[in-house]
Amino acid sequence: GSRDTPRHSSQRRLIMLGETLKNEHSSNVSSQNEAAEKRRTLEIKRLFVRYVGHEIRTPLSTASVGLKLIQSIRTSRIEDFFGRAHMKLCEGGELPEVDRRCLAEEIVEAKDVLTNVFDMVDEVTDSCDIAIRILNDLLLYEKHEGGLLVLECSAQPALRLIVNALRPFQIQARAKEIDLQWSYDPAVFSEQELQLPTIWVNVDKAKIEQVIRNLVSNAIKFSPIKSKVEVKASIVRREFDNQPRDFIRVQVEDSGPGISPEDQEQLFESIIQFNAHKLQAGGGSGIGLYVSCKLMEMHGGFTGVYSQGLGEGAVFHIDIPIENGSSGTEAPLKERAESLEPNTPFSKIECPNLKHSNSKSDVTIDSPLVQCNVRTYRQLNVLVVDDSSASRRMIARFLRMSGICSCCAEANDGSEAVKFVVDSKREGRTFDVVLMDYVMPNMDGPTATKEIRRLGFKGSIIGVTGEVNSEEQTSFRDCGADMVICKPVDLPVLQAAIHNIGHNIAAH
Repeated sequence: GSRDTPRHSSQRRLIMLGETLKNEHSSNVSSQNEAAEKRRTLEIKRLFVRYVGHEIRTPLSTASVGLKLIQSIRTSRIEDFFGRAHMKLCEGGELPEVDRRCLAEEIVEAKDVLTNVFDMVDEVTDSCDIAIRILNDLLLYEKHEGGLLVLECSAQPALRLIVNALRPFQIQARAKEIDLQWSYDPAVFSEQELQLPTIWVNVDKAKIEQVIRNLVSNAIKFSPIKSKVEVKASIVRREFDNQPRDFIRVQVEDSGPGISPEDQEQLFESIIQFNAHKLQAGGGSGIGLYVSCKLMEMHGGFTGVYSQGLGEGAVFHIDIPIENGSSGTEAPLKERAESLEPNTPFSKIECPNLKHSNSKSDVTIDSPLVQCNVRTYRQLNVLVVDDSSASRRMIARFLRMSGICSCCAEANDGSEAVKFVVDSKREGRTFDVVLMDYVMPNMDGPTATKEIRRLGFKGSIIGVTGEVNSEEQTSFRDCGADMVICKPVDLPVLQAAIHNIGHNIAAH
């Protein structure tokens, strides 16, 4: 056989080395292509979630607004109608007694039917609200996993924040005959804390309210009929960055199935639902707790749970860091908390009324739907812009029912909105308020807002968006929107915002 010379051996080694490098290069290229493909797939999934989220929010918003409008007429108008009918029946002189009795029975039967209808409306509204919360959790989870979730923090009065988050649950609790109790530590919060707040937290208001609502919603959902759910607010001091710091603790205690010690240790670690079929009939996916935990971590806060075991209920809590000096100094908080006797009962309050806020971004009101007799300004001219005709009509109907507007025009996209503004200016009239949807064909909301401002529009523009992305909300404001509210539209928030606009117009 032939024998390799040094030269041949060197050539063979070079060839083999070349083949090795070629294979490694191919492998690296393949790995890079695979990684790029995974990134593209993940981005497609995120875009899909965002698209579906927007498409779901639009009909949900319409359904939510319509149901709440029906609820708003339930007590006053229906009771008043049947009261007048009964009174006229008693006064009727021409009807024979037999006919009068039959008519009275028919009125009572009609009232019972309407009562049942409104009870069903309450239950459907509750289910709609639950669907909205699940959708919000899903969108926040997607943002967090993609590293796109950011906070828009501002100073918020702590007790008001908690009360606002609790308000939507009266119907849900009443449907299961659950005693929903809300109390606060009297040694920490004064009786005037709601009206004259002294304790503040620097948080993303919408996201912290979502965390509190997740805990309360779960507590009501997993507690049996005719049981009790307690929500308490207090102050705790714990280590943070190797230094003691005060936190607002919001504690939610339910009467539900309880959680085993093993499950408590991993409850917030991933999206998980324990004993879903046996213990949590009708329960969710567990995504709410996971998202809540991540949101609290982003705020520099904490999430916790305690249960004595299965069948013993559970106590969930969140700790929100208090703004340093928000109550004067840190010392008074500690002294007030330590002045409590060991078993001093918490002070119970019935979600008291809140005063109007002058801030554009923090609007609170004192009743579910402010009646038109509260209005002390002229009726406003409002333009509602939305590519969903059902959403436009529902918002316009709400504004007219509330007595807010005399003229409520409707545009189905941004370009049509611009034309409305131009035509109204030429005709010598103008809109006081424009409600502008974000995603629309032909011209989107921010573009239309920017163009309307360029044309010299001085009225108020309220952006309405189904996006929870703070960057897109900021973009809306940068284009000229005075404030941005999310779909599904919270009617009290919208009403309070327009009331503030009306009062400002009257003052000037």
